Amino acid sequence: MSEPPRLLDAVQAERWLSAPRYRRYLAVAGGDHALAMETYLWNSRVAAAGIVDVGHLEIAVRNAYDRELSRRFSDWSINAQSSLFRLEQGVQRARVRQHRRNQASLARIADAKRGRRLPAPPQRQLHP
Repeated sequence: MSEPPRLLDAVQAERWLSAPRYRRYLAVAGGDHALAMETYLWNSRVAAAGIVDVGHLEIAVRNAYDRELSRRFSDWSINAQSSLFRLEQGVQRARVRQHRRNQASLARIADAKRGRRLPAPPQRQLHP
């Protein structure tokens, strides 16, 4: 039979939990240190039980993503040359280009605030 967990004393509990958190448990326990520690342990067990459900949910979400993506991109998870991968790479390239444009625009704004006038940027034509 296993031994019950050794309770921390008040100084250790405050150091381990942080003073504000320990004070909350102590307040709930009406100032009773032992009851505060039992409440902390109970809360830890409840949180641990909940994490099991979070793990199951994570698997369900991953499987749902796989099911839906596989309908359109049959080899999305195993082929680096799949159309989804190429699509994502295109999105990434567009994000990088937009980030550069944003940085250039911010630099122009900063220059304008300092009173510097720069020539207008070249106009870009949008392609449908």
